[in-house]
Amino acid sequence: MKNTTSAVVAVIVVVCITIVIFSGCIEQDESPKLDLALSNYLGLFKVDVIIVIGDNAPQVEREAAEAIAINLENLTGNKPIIKSDEEITGADLGDYNLLLVGTPESNNMFKEVYNMTDATMVTDEYPGAGKGILEILENPWSEEKAMLLVEGSDVWGVKAGSEMLVKGGEKFQGKIIITEQVKEDFTYTFIWGQDEQDIIPGTLCLNITRIGQTRFVIKVNDNDYNEWDCLSMVFDRNQNGIIDLGNTDQPHGLWANNLTAPVVLLENGDLIFAEIPPKAGPHRCTFDENKGYIFDVSFSNLSELESILLRVSFVDKDVPYGDIGVVTTNDTTIHLEDF
Repeated sequence: MKNTTSAVVAVIVVVCITIVIFSGCIEQDESPKLDLALSNYLGLFKVDVIIVIGDNAPQVEREAAEAIAINLENLTGNKPIIKSDEEITGADLGDYNLLLVGTPESNNMFKEVYNMTDATMVTDEYPGAGKGILEILENPWSEEKAMLLVEGSDVWGVKAGSEMLVKGGEKFQGKIIITEQVKEDFTYTFIWGQDEQDIIPGTLCLNITRIGQTRFVIKVNDNDYNEWDCLSMVFDRNQNGIIDLGNTDQPHGLWANNLTAPVVLLENGDLIFAEIPPKAGPHRCTFDENKGYIFDVSFSNLSELESILLRVSFVDKDVPYGDIGVVTTNDTTIHLEDF
C-alpha cells in the first residue's frame, strides 16, 4: 500500500512539473512579437532610438540622418540620438531601436548586420547608382527592438531613402522597398515671340529638363490639343559634332497621342514619318488646356556616352501649311558624365 501511494505521488509530481514546463512554453510562445512593417515605422521608432552613421560619413549622409531625426522629433516628440559606428556601444546595440544610415562602404555596421541577419545586401551594382533600400527587421542584438536600414549604392540612394521616410515612411507597405533619388540635372528654356511662331497667340516656351542621366521632361505651352502634334529629339549619334539631316542621327518623332515611328529630319525642323504602323513610346505625352503638353521620354542607350549634342523641335499640326508651325531649339551639348 505504501509503495502504491508513493507511485501515485510521483506521478502527480511529474504531471505538475510537466504542466509548469508546458505553461512556461505557452507563455514564451505567446509573448508579443514586433510588428515589423514599414507602415508601423512611427510606432516602432517612437522612443529609444539611435541613428547610426559612419564615422567618416559624407555630408549628404550626415544631413540625411539629421533630417530623419528632426522628422521623428516632430512626429513623436522624441529626438533620436545620432552616433557614429565608432561611438556605438554594446549596451546601445541591445537597449535601443537602431536606424542605420549610409552605404556599406561608409558605415561599417551594415557589414555586421549582413553577417548576423538575412538583410538584403547592397552593393555598388545593386540596387544601382542613385538607388537605395529601406528595410525593416528585428534588431539582431535584441529581439525586443527593431532595426531600420536606410542604405544605398551611393549617397544619392541614401538620400532617396531619407527623403521617403521624412515624407511619410509609415505609408509604405511591407518590410522592404527600393528607393531612387530623382536629381534634376539641368533645365533649359527656349522662347519664341508671337512674330516667330503661329502656334499660340502669345509667347511660346519649350522647357527642357533632364532628370537623372537619360530621362527628359519637355513642356510646351501650346493652347490646343491635336493628336498629331509632335516633338522631335535628335542626338548627334555619330558624334561628328553636328546634327545631321535625314535619318543619320536617328531622330525620334514623338506624337501627342503617345505613338511614334521612324522619322526623317528636314532642314526647317519638320519631320517625315515612315509609312509603317506606329507604335507606343518611347515617351508619354499628357495635355492640360491651361499648361499645354508634357512629353516625358527616356533613352536607355545614351549612358555609354560622355556628352552628346541635342536638338529639339515642336511641330504644331493645327497651323496651316506654309505658316510658322515649327519651332526648333539651339543645338545644346548634354554632358552625361556629370550625373
